[in-house]
Amino acid sequence: MDPKMDAGVANDAVKPADQCFKDGLIPLSPDTEACVAIMDRILACEISWQGGCALAQTVFTCLYMHRPSSVEEPALRAYCQCTLKCCDAVKKAVQRAEVYEEEDFGTNT
Repeated sequence: MDPKMDAGVANDAVKPADQCFKDGLIPLSPDTEACVAIMDRILACEISWQGGCALAQTVFTCLYMHRPSSVEEPALRAYCQCTLKCCDAVKKAVQRAEVYEEEDFGTNT
């Protein structure tokens, strides 16, 4: 079991996203190299989600995606916000299309 992914496991080492932001555990203004690495990871997570994995286990494993408005680096903030908008647009498009849930696309993710 992975304590980060299983809500039923009590683990004090796993902190909520808000607490990580409050404690300063997440750099809100990372340097350029770190921003590119974060953006690459977010893109990989988005592709995994579009491939059928759960949104909570892909895109939202990146804590920046929980509060993109808190990110001070303009490029990273914009990238996070755009990724969330793209995920929302994809989900809405699939829900409007003639697809069958769980057979063609999982709308519960």
